Amino acid sequence: MSSGSPRRAGVIRGPKCGCSVQEVPQDDLRSLRRPRAELGVIVEKIQVSAVFPNIAPGDLTEFKQVAAEALELTIPEPGTLHYDWFFSEDETKCVVREIYADSDAMLAHLGNVGDLLGRLVELGGGLEPEGFGSPSAELAEAIAPFNPTLYSHFQGK
Repeated sequence: MSSGSPRRAGVIRGPKCGCSVQEVPQDDLRSLRRPRAELGVIVEKIQVSAVFPNIAPGDLTEFKQVAAEALELTIPEPGTLHYDWFFSEDETKCVVREIYADSDAMLAHLGNVGDLLGRLVELGGGLEPEGFGSPSAELAEAIAPFNPTLYSHFQGK
C-alpha cells in the first residue's frame, strides 16, 4: 500500500451467514469511537451495576436487612424495570443490577431509597457504580457525588 492511499479496515465475513461488510477507510472508523450522544443516538433506558465491594462479616446481616428494605420500597416503582441483588460466594461483595425506563425513573428511585443508600454504602465498604445509557443532565448531576463510571451505547440487539 502506498503512503498516500487511505488505510482500510478490511472485509469481515460473518461466521454463520458468510455475509461481508464493505471495506471502510480507517478515517471513517474514527467517528464510531465518539460517544453515542455526539452521534445523536440516545438510549432512554438506564442500566446500572452498583457494587458494594467490601461487606465485613459482622455487617452482613444488617446489610441484608437494609437491602430488603430498599427492595420493598422499589417494588411499586413503575419505572424500575429490574432491581436484582447478587452476592459473591463468600458474601463479602454485592452487585445490584438495575434497569430504569429512563432518567426520570432513576431519579425517582434515588429519591425513594436515598435514606437507605448511605447506610448500604457504609455497610458495604463503599460503592462502585457503573452506568450504561444516556443519562439526562439532571441525573448526571444527581449521581456525580458517587463518581460513577459511565458508558455510552455503541451497538446491540
